[in-house]
Amino acid sequence: MRLFPLVLLSAGVCFPSVLRSSQPEPAPYKGPVKVELLKYLSVRQAQVGASVFVRVTSDWSGAGCALGRGAIIEGKVVVAVPRTKHSKVSQLALSFSAAQCGGTEMASIPFLLAAVSAAPASQLSVPVIRNMGNPRGVPQGAVSSLQQLSTQMELAAPAKTAPVRTPGFGEVYGIRGVNLKVAAGPERSSLLSAKDRDVALDEHTELLLVPSSVAFAASPSPTSNSPSGQDKSFGSDISVQAEDPTSDSMRTPNPAFAACSPPSCSTDLPAAKEEIPAHAARSISIQALGYAPRLKAEKIELDHDESIAWLGKDRVLLAFNPHRLVHREGMMTADAPLRTIHAVLLNVAENRVLGTLDCELSDSGRYLWQLSADRVLVHAGHELRIYDSQLQLKSRLLLPGPLSFLRISPNGELLSLGIIRERHSPALHAKLEGDLGYPPAEDVDVLVVDNDFRTIAHTTTTSEILPPTLLNEGQLLLLSQPKHHFRLEFLTWQGKATTLAQFTSGCTPELGSFAPDLVFVHSCQVSSKAPEFRVMRPNGQLVLKGTADPGELGQEARGETASKTFAVRFLRAAPSVKFGFPFRGTDLLGEEVRVYRAADGRRLAAIHAEAPAPSHGGYALSPDGSQLAVMADARLSIYAVPTN
Repeated sequence: MRLFPLVLLSAGVCFPSVLRSSQPEPAPYKGPVKVELLKYLSVRQAQVGASVFVRVTSDWSGAGCALGRGAIIEGKVVVAVPRTKHSKVSQLALSFSAAQCGGTEMASIPFLLAAVSAAPASQLSVPVIRNMGNPRGVPQGAVSSLQQLSTQMELAAPAKTAPVRTPGFGEVYGIRGVNLKVAAGPERSSLLSAKDRDVALDEHTELLLVPSSVAFAASPSPTSNSPSGQDKSFGSDISVQAEDPTSDSMRTPNPAFAACSPPSCSTDLPAAKEEIPAHAARSISIQALGYAPRLKAEKIELDHDESIAWLGKDRVLLAFNPHRLVHREGMMTADAPLRTIHAVLLNVAENRVLGTLDCELSDSGRYLWQLSADRVLVHAGHELRIYDSQLQLKSRLLLPGPLSFLRISPNGELLSLGIIRERHSPALHAKLEGDLGYPPAEDVDVLVVDNDFRTIAHTTTTSEILPPTLLNEGQLLLLSQPKHHFRLEFLTWQGKATTLAQFTSGCTPELGSFAPDLVFVHSCQVSSKAPEFRVMRPNGQLVLKGTADPGELGQEARGETASKTFAVRFLRAAPSVKFGFPFRGTDLLGEEVRVYRAADGRRLAAIHAEAPAPSHGGYALSPDGSQLAVMADARLSIYAVPTN
């Protein structure tokens, strides 16, 4: 994703430090370029002359070229000979001739493929807010104390798990049966070969590249595949590096969360019929407000077209996509309006409209978040806005690029947001997307701010990094390890790390935080892929544990800052709906929203509704937890919920 300056319009403050360059200055050659393949490459599918794209994994400089982490180098297939009945040897020759030297455009610079290493184990990571020194500590929710630490904090992304060792010149490490002859192919390409099998390289396979000007100037016989032919000018940098066998990346975790032990934790069960209220306390038709969902449109996952927030005891902000035609001038661009959101502030006790708001968005992501003190945060156009309980604009933050993510601490006082910074020229972006079949990774500027948009920390990361999950006392880290193992770690603002859980999951776990100060973990059983969820405290103690039927979608939790309860929604889909495949809103048969006590996970109520909105944001608890608003069947229904 991308990096831009952020300007606080309400205070007239600019943060120029965010404008720092992420590209290193060219320097004398010090070693090979470390890159990774962007997609799977097989000699059987490869075509001679086809492009091969790799991505730089560490800042590099040399031969008059500076390459920042994430820069693209383009190569091509020179030879592609698959194994046949008559020839048991397969050959794949690659050459590299262009790179992003210090900018978004490609520059002509030839590289020589010098070594290959198997792709390392996948590693999920998030930007880490690391306190560089705070002897007195930060009290829970004390944002003012966090602001004082702005000069003592840094934001960094943990590196991927390193390979067991780095290969030497002319070596292929970790890929069985594949050999490399450097510069042995046509046009000084390097030749990969395999006997009795096809040459194939997985996505994220690591390569070492050397500028041809350095390699051929320093070594008259770079085709040698032995250490004696190694180029002394860069050979010292291609060395064996053993990994500490006791490091976290090498350990096999014990696949277990803390036990769900009553009375502090409850195991969730399907709701009994007597738990489901037959009628809502109030129900308001919202079609007259312009609500007209497109239930027959196909989608892969739940969208963010509908959203609800409470702005007081009886004030509900109802926001939705009215599906009006969006006017676009000229050619379609990345920041052109994609949809319009219409928001209506209702007094639900009097069934009266108090105000309206319209905004245009250029993405399909979430656009409404609840803040403390009966305020909401809205993503509208190219800015973030804060509105009070009267729907009056209080402050705004100009976004100089598309919003990648936004996460808020459960108390609503700390925000982490990512802003996309285009890494490639338009031509290169289109070429990469055409080759990969999906948009390429971009740079992301990550800012940590308070709920008045005052900056606390910032850094630059990439769009492949998971967004941080904030708690009132710190943040969560999710680290993946081989064989479906994951580790959940809690890092306090003072820098103290604690492992909350080590577990297995057959799908990539999803994390979320919500008020009062709880964590929602959604995972899957390894064998059956059956979804399961847990609600836990920042100390790892479980509050609630449950499973979901295969026909249930979109389990997620929400709470409110002043409330002692939280809610989890379950969408029930038709048997024909399969995870990962397109579905329609009409395929959702109903929804169940269960309300629990935050102290021990005890269920207080379960509300059932027909024809739910196919959206993440169709329900919300009131600030005191005594009311639940649910959008379903073109109506806004308000249910009374017991609080103990």
